[in-house]
Amino acid sequence: MNDLRFENLHMGYVETLIGDVNLELSTGKLIALIGDNGSGKSTLMKTLLGLIKPLRGDIFFNQKNIQEFSAKEWSGVFSAVFSRLGQIPEIRVRELIDIGSNNKNSELKNDIVNWLNIADLLHEFATQISDGQLQKVMIARALMQDTPFVIFDEPTAHLDYKNKSIVFDLLRNLVKVSGKTFIVITHEILHALHLSDEIWYIHNRKLYHGTPESLENRFSFEKEILKFTHDRS
Repeated sequence: MNDLRFENLHMGYVETLIGDVNLELSTGKLIALIGDNGSGKSTLMKTLLGLIKPLRGDIFFNQKNIQEFSAKEWSGVFSAVFSRLGQIPEIRVRELIDIGSNNKNSELKNDIVNWLNIADLLHEFATQISDGQLQKVMIARALMQDTPFVIFDEPTAHLDYKNKSIVFDLLRNLVKVSGKTFIVITHEILHALHLSDEIWYIHNRKLYHGTPESLENRFSFEKEILKFTHDRS
């Protein structure tokens, strides 16, 4: 079933950063999470990963409250790919993909390697491949956890425009072949509007959600981007 539900959810630390969130989500979607810096995107991510608790309200996965899951159990619901990768160990790519995963399904690993087209990287050292290749490897690592939901924290942050497009196309295709739901935190609003199934937009402490068309009609993202670009030129 793999259904996620938020009921009257308030998220933050001491004060609410995002409040009154009510929505239901099933697997098989590419969701772009957008909003200004400091709006609460990272707070939402940390709440979904179980790193911080909701201030109020509830998160349910398959009718079971998040509070009833152990940390290990919840790690089987959500995994994450971070843009700030930190220190990459001096190990081969095939070993990096397996780190942190209890999944020994070789068939799944072969599928993931084929989906991402990284078979020729498996014997390379992770420290000696390009940023774009490393991002694919980290995606593979998250997929090996085989969670129904995966959060991507600005996966195109350090890439040029061409590779940004490649990564978004890749994520969209991976949703189709894997059946998972990807929640992608991004500042690439134009990519998000044209390639996502759904947009989550944090604005003034509220989470607006809907199709790219419905949110574009309401907030005119493209018009604002063009105006900003024109004002800077």
